[in-house]
Amino acid sequence: MKKTDNIEKIFRKEFEDYRIAPSRNLWNRILKKMRWKEFLHFSPSQFNVYYLAMILIVATGIFIGKKSSQTEKKVLSVPEKTIAVKPGSLQHETKRENNVIKPIFRERKLSKREKPVEGNNKILQTNTAGKVNIPEKSRGQYSEEKNVKVKRSLNNTDSIAKNEQKKTVVSQRKAPASEKLKPENTGMSEGKTVTGGEPVVRFTLSPKQGCPPLHVKLINQSRNCDNFSWIINNKNHLIKTGNAGYTFKEPGIYIIMLTGKNKNGRQAEWKDTVKVFQPPVAKFEIYPKDAVVPENEIIFYNYSENASKYLWSFGDNTHSTVPEPSHRYTTDGPFTIVLKAWSAQGCVDSMVMKDAFGNSLYYIRFPNAFIPNPNGPSDGYFTNVPGANEVFHPVWNGVSEYHLQIFNRFGALIFESNDLHRGWDGYIRDELAKPGVYIWKAKGTFANGKPFVRFGNVTLVRRKN
Repeated sequence: MKKTDNIEKIFRKEFEDYRIAPSRNLWNRILKKMRWKEFLHFSPSQFNVYYLAMILIVATGIFIGKKSSQTEKKVLSVPEKTIAVKPGSLQHETKRENNVIKPIFRERKLSKREKPVEGNNKILQTNTAGKVNIPEKSRGQYSEEKNVKVKRSLNNTDSIAKNEQKKTVVSQRKAPASEKLKPENTGMSEGKTVTGGEPVVRFTLSPKQGCPPLHVKLINQSRNCDNFSWIINNKNHLIKTGNAGYTFKEPGIYIIMLTGKNKNGRQAEWKDTVKVFQPPVAKFEIYPKDAVVPENEIIFYNYSENASKYLWSFGDNTHSTVPEPSHRYTTDGPFTIVLKAWSAQGCVDSMVMKDAFGNSLYYIRFPNAFIPNPNGPSDGYFTNVPGANEVFHPVWNGVSEYHLQIFNRFGALIFESNDLHRGWDGYIRDELAKPGVYIWKAKGTFANGKPFVRFGNVTLVRRKN
């Protein structure tokens, strides 16, 4: 290469067609440096998220610092210790460290006239923390002779904590927890009154509800009272000793109030309620009213009120729980019929009907078939001979009036009689009637004055020769 050649021209000529491109890692490092320079070079036009994040971090640090400083002040700041010494053997100063005032005690020399407390070379000593150490044996002597008054702070010594515990124990002894009143089933207070005690009035009811007549025991459990007055159903009842009792005969809800007074004239009261249920009313009728048993079937109509359960007793050792039953007796009366009715609350009422069907002593009955005598007609009079059924006639008792009619199947009257002892012999105009069914009707009056009407059919049967 010649000296006259220009190195710059040669370099440009050799590398004219070349291009230099930085690597990817190098380009990233360059961008980071550029961003950091932009971040440090603050400008309102270039405010970005990095500035916002930095502001939040600084504000949070300031807030936490203030909080911690306030907490330290609360924990460390205590009232200033003050030690008053009239003339004494100590000189003290105070200094402030971290917002805490600490006393600094310095010992001074005692004069010849001042004598130290016996058994101690120093009247007061200070520990490394600046606290006053007073020997246990000399505390009383020192305070009496030198009139030293010490105002201790909360963190003074362990003796302060012990004194606080003693004060707490004494305060607990002076002010015990109030006891809850426990009811006692011992009746009334019997005039026992605690001096200055407030009257306490309480009572219990046994039972509190039921069916009338309901007898309720009023159990007095009052305290500090000697005069009582019960108010039941708006009526005053003065009771001085013992428990009370009252019988409620009518249904309803009753308020009971007890008033008690102590010797000082102070008064208290207590209220409670008693509920008396509505009882049922049992009531029934029989139909027909003038029925004769055992011929008639009896229907029992139930007119009970406020009832949900029933029990019938018909008087012939038969029973039923149906509200309105029907019954057929198999024997003559009279009978005693009983109906019991229960309410939903269990209250019960009953109705008794005595001597039911008393007219059963008076009766008239007819057979449903007979066999006429084929040897000829008779006058219809009969005898009560067993097996004698050749005449159609009734069996009766207590009948004063009587009329009998017999009809054929076409409704034609074929026989009639007003005499209980004369019946139909089975003949029509002296000729034996044809076998078959005939209709009869009887009416009359019993001896007790009650009328009767009976009807039915009878079968005529011819005897075989």
